[in-house]
Amino acid sequence: MIIGIDIGGTTTDIVGLKGSKIINPLTVKADDPVTSAAGALGKFLEAIGASLNEVATIAATGVGSNEV
Repeated sequence: MIIGIDIGGTTTDIVGLKGSKIINPLTVKADDPVTSAAGALGKFLEAIGASLNEVATIAATGVGSNEV
C-alpha cells in the first residue's frame, strides 16, 4: 500500500492507494505538522485495520512536509 499525506496549515489529509483502489481518505485538524502527520497515519491505519508493516511507501507534501 502507498500512503499520501498532505500536511497543511490547518488540516492534514491522508489517503491510501492499494493497486488502483483509493482507500479511506480522511482529514484531521493540523495543530502541529509532526503531530498531525503521525496522528493522521495512526487514525488511518486503525480505520482500515492495517499495520505499518503493510505500507510500502509514504509520500508527504504540503507546507508541513519538510518537518516530517
